[in-house]
This record gives sequence, C-alpha cells and structure tokens, in this order.
Amino acid sequence: YPLRRQRQMCIRDRQEAIEKADRLRPNRFSDMEKIEWLSMLDGQVYDEVISRYEENVDVVFDGYDEEHMNEDLLIPDTYAKVYVDYLMAQIDFYNRDMGMYNNQIAVFSNGYQDFKNWYIRNHMPMQPKRTGV
Repeated sequence: YPLRRQRQMCIRDRQEAIEKADRLRPNRFSDMEKIEWLSMLDGQVYDEVISRYEENVDVVFDGYDEEHMNEDLLIPDTYAKVYVDYLMAQIDFYNRDMGMYNNQIAVFSNGYQDFKNWYIRNHMPMQPKRTGV
C-alpha cells in the first residue's frame, strides 16, 4: 500500500489559528483573549524548548499583542495544529465543559509532545560553559 502524506494544517500566524478555532468551536471569547492564550503557549514553548538550544541564544520572546497579529508563530507548520487544539481546550475550560476540555487537552498534549520530540531530534542542545579546567 502506498504511504499517504498526512495533510498539513498550514497556520502561519495567530489570526489564522484563531479563525480556525472559531470555526471548529464557535465561542464568545474575544480575539484579544485568544491572543493572550497563544502568547502564554508560545511563552511555554520558548521556555521549555526553544531557549535550550544553541542556535537560539539571542532569541527573546516577549509575548504577543494585537499589533503583532501576523507575525510567525514559534511552532512550525508541521505541528501548528497544536495552536488550534490549545485554543479549543481553553474555550472548553472557560466554558466549564470539563468533558470536552479533558479530551481536547489530551489531543493538544499529544501534538505538543510530538513537536518537542521533533525539535529535540533536530537541534543542538545548549552546551554547559566550562570554567577553569
């Protein structure tokens, strides 16, 4: 049987992630609230993953605001579905739908772990600085 390529969800920026989540999970939350959620997630991505690798020594993450809606997200397109999954989980959480939240956060967690595993395999970790041997 021929291998089928998994269809990629191409999400380049916060607005695309928000629009996709809104289509899949209609809600009453503002775009600004969703930008804050995405900023928290990318802050976590930066702290847990990106900042620990040599090529990112000079990279700083200051969060997002409404003026920077179209900047690239930190997670590459191959794994960008995690942004939509995270937004939908947050929507479920704040709507107090714990059944939906538990399912959605599990989907998010699996995708996020896949991203972290890929990143670790493909990037050089920060080396400890040696002082006076």
